Parts: sequence; structure tokens; C-alpha cells
Amino acid sequence: MCTCYLQVQTQHRPTSGHTGDQKVENQILIIGGTGNIGTPLVELLKGSDQSYRVMVRSDENEAKMTSEGIPTVRAELGDWRSVEAALEGVDTIFLLSAPSPVMSDLHTGLIDRAKSADVRKIVRLSAEPAKYSKGLPMYEQHAEVDDYLVASGLD
Repeated sequence: MCTCYLQVQTQHRPTSGHTGDQKVENQILIIGGTGNIGTPLVELLKGSDQSYRVMVRSDENEAKMTSEGIPTVRAELGDWRSVEAALEGVDTIFLLSAPSPVMSDLHTGLIDRAKSADVRKIVRLSAEPAKYSKGLPMYEQHAEVDDYLVASGLD
């Protein structure tokens, strides 16, 4: 069983088109919301009053989630136009993706675009032993992206 907890506090911050101390909705974008870890997170969010949407790549996942009342957005890491559109209005990202030889490029690309879109926070599921990864390519990628995210200045 997986217990997931992600808390996002409402904050006041101006966005383009807003001035002064107007309340901005804290939208969470879930990347990786269809697997063993993301599904319980989505269920927790579904039962809350938190604004969120799940990034999906396939017609099948989009149809399944939509039928369950889960808000979705079509996008795929690496298809940067779709990602940039998915980031509109997003305050926080939960990032989990399947292992890939290009995971580092995909995650750092997302981090760069999140900064450009004024995303405040990325919650990224990494892997242990990311800091002790010499000679283990998957863990080396996790360590690289962990360091990149910290250096990005995002929460």
C-alpha cells in the first residue's frame, strides 16, 4: 500500500493579467498519475477540494480517467508544445515517469519549461541510491536531475 501526501497552500501572487493581492488558484499537474504510485495520489486529490489535472498520453487513459470524473490534459514529456500548454495555470507539479534512457533530458526539459511558466514547485519522485550512483546509469540520471531541480530555484 502506498500512502501519498502532497499539501499545497493557497498563496497570493499576481499573474499576468492580475494586479495587486488577488488570490490565485493552486493547480496541481500530476505527471505519472496512472501507475502504482500516481493512482493513489490522484484518488486522494479526487476526494479533496484541491484543483488538479492529470497529464495523459493515450486515448485509453484519457477515457478511463474522464469517465471517473478525473480532469486530464493531453501532453507528453518531449512534446514540448503540449507540455507548455499543459503548464498553463499550474502552480505545482508532481513528477514521476517510467525509466528511460532519456529521462534526464525529459525531466530537465520539464523543469526549464516549468520555470518559464511560473510554476512554483515540483515534487519529483527520485530513486535511491541516486547519490551513490557511479556506474548505474538510471541512478546517475536521477542524481543529475535531483541536482538540476535543486539548482533551478523552484520549491
